[in-house]
Amino acid sequence: MIASNLYGVWIGDNSTVAVTEKLMIAFLRLRKDKIVSVLRHADEGTVAVVSGYGVGWDGRSEVALKDRVGQELIDLHSKDKVIHDGDSLIYEMHDGTKFRNILAERIEVSDDLTPPERDPNLSIAERLELWSLGSYFTCQDELVMAGIDTRRYSICFDATPDGEAIYCRVGLNGYCDQGWAMLSTVCLRPNEVRMLEDNMASIREYRPNPEWFVSDSCSFPPDGGWYWPVKEVTDDYITLHGCQGDTYWIHRYKDKDSYIERIL
Repeated sequence: MIASNLYGVWIGDNSTVAVTEKLMIAFLRLRKDKIVSVLRHADEGTVAVVSGYGVGWDGRSEVALKDRVGQELIDLHSKDKVIHDGDSLIYEMHDGTKFRNILAERIEVSDDLTPPERDPNLSIAERLELWSLGSYFTCQDELVMAGIDTRRYSICFDATPDGEAIYCRVGLNGYCDQGWAMLSTVCLRPNEVRMLEDNMASIREYRPNPEWFVSDSCSFPPDGGWYWPVKEVTDDYITLHGCQGDTYWIHRYKDKDSYIERIL
């Protein structure tokens, strides 16, 4: 069990580590052309490791999943540990490599899974921010999915044993009444490997430009963000225009089976 004073999103020159009571998702840049993401669950231990090689769209990612593929790598990263050192979190890998991180956002976890009350006075931006909070974890034979969504960050770890579907990402959230925008700071996919060259820049607040939302589709404006405009708003859900005709749903109420922690 990780101490509660470590619950938060921590950022260093070459690392981002998100910690809650149940989950830890870490992104570690070992060198310019190698980034590793590690997923740990409080009950399951180290569940998955994704290793990204190369830079940008010249990259490739490989997956190790507990009891399915790459068990040797799982065993190695099971020896990783986090240490609270003054105002810092140190992520120490199994080989002694250390990553020092400072707190970017504190995470408070609640045992109460009661959904937020309906509040018609909340703006669209406030609803998007409030209803997105929480963490989730699913571990099945064909898929591992985990995520930690705070007010400022959206962090996910998705992988299949064959490595064909890998999506491990850190994003900076930005909300306005026109929609939800996200600036990706770390991303590992089958053909993409990247982290901000100055990863400490991901501590900054991200504010989307309302004028860059388009009416009925996602957009990728000059600030490097991914923009999803509002499609429909009710007291129970908001839908967003995704890419390629997709619709994204943000629900006020989440079923208990769909998430494991409520983040405040």
